[in-house]
Amino acid sequence: MATANAIVGDMLRFVKRQVRFRFDEDISVMEADCPSPVALICGSKFRPERVIFFNNVVLKQITLRDSAKATLIDRHVLAHEVGYLGHLVSPKRVQERDNEIVAEIREASRRVVNGQNIARKDGYQSRHRKVEEMEADFFGLWLLHETEKQFDFKTFIKNFDVVTIQTFENLGNRYGRVEDTSPDTHPPIVQRIVAMEQFWKKLAQPASRRAVARNYFVTAAGAAYIDQQPQSAFWDIAFVAGLTVAGQTAFSTNNDPVDGLLYAAPDAWNTRLDLSVSRFNWVSPWRFEGEVAWSQQRYGTTRTNNGIRNLLETFDVRYINVHPRIMFASLGSRRQRGNTSLGYASPGWFGWSAGVGLNARLPAGLRYESFVTPGGAADRYTLQPSFNLRVSVGAEWLQKTLAARNIRFLVSYKPQRIKIAANPAPDVLLHNIDCTVQYSFLHR
Repeated sequence: MATANAIVGDMLRFVKRQVRFRFDEDISVMEADCPSPVALICGSKFRPERVIFFNNVVLKQITLRDSAKATLIDRHVLAHEVGYLGHLVSPKRVQERDNEIVAEIREASRRVVNGQNIARKDGYQSRHRKVEEMEADFFGLWLLHETEKQFDFKTFIKNFDVVTIQTFENLGNRYGRVEDTSPDTHPPIVQRIVAMEQFWKKLAQPASRRAVARNYFVTAAGAAYIDQQPQSAFWDIAFVAGLTVAGQTAFSTNNDPVDGLLYAAPDAWNTRLDLSVSRFNWVSPWRFEGEVAWSQQRYGTTRTNNGIRNLLETFDVRYINVHPRIMFASLGSRRQRGNTSLGYASPGWFGWSAGVGLNARLPAGLRYESFVTPGGAADRYTLQPSFNLRVSVGAEWLQKTLAARNIRFLVSYKPQRIKIAANPAPDVLLHNIDCTVQYSFLHR
């Protein structure tokens, strides 16, 4: 155990010199009768204690050798756990449940465990837990790359599989089972090796070493997880904000045309606020989306007499919009091969997208004002639902990660009618151009 603490101490001294990580705490290594290594924050919120717990089967591989002879596999196991406590976990995530797990582990160290698995109860979805495992693998690989003068990646990978399998076989003999990894929280060993091989290709480039920061590993791990499950469906939930920036209006009453106009900022802000949900996978360019939006526009009718344009009336219309659509993204056909050239830590891709769908507009309010007969006829106009197509084209910045960081800019053409119940009923046909910006805030 002294050897393990010495190795961790050396690693921490290096990490603390990296100002980008802003990590000042210490980490202790303790032996416990737990099935697999566990990195936890225990203690109080004000005095957190970071501890790596090992069972003696795993810890024996480190403590039976002195620090100079500990293998790269030994060091990577420690660096992986250091990645959890020195990189992935911040003091804000100190939870009482961690203290409960520590108590369980310490209790387990005083008795024989027969096949029971003392797992972390951190509440994270299994998908993100698997990404965290890859992130810790990548952090550990980077740490070895930076601190081991004669680090040989090929030798490391060659031994990784053999040593790890032997370790779990020993665990199986001790606890009455043989397990590769916990399927709910850990990717299979083979997948982790493939991910580290791809990450190494990027890490070996000098430019990548200079770019290492906190988000570097989480971006790379998210991309690795997605690449290994290309058919998995993902959901994006996003905020959308936009303006109607241009419009062509056609008003008529009893088939008599009336000049009309769409007000523009700053006279009127024709805005829309959306909540968007999209479903996609990374090997298909097709995406299915739905939006629910609140929108408002101001229109007016005019009459020209003797070269003078006079305002007759204004319509302030507000709608709740429901817009299902199908999108085609140019990035879809490049997502897989793009990862090969750019590496797991690539910042993202820029491409175009286009879509079409139904735009159902449900009345949310109408404000009418007449300048011919002020105060008159306002109550005889009733806004009604309308259904039209909406065509969108635009550009998007997309990151292959589980983090919600995608941005899209769209320009949409919306031919639509304003249906108003009145006698006589006006006929209003609009050709509007909307510009919207979308930012994903949740990605699952």
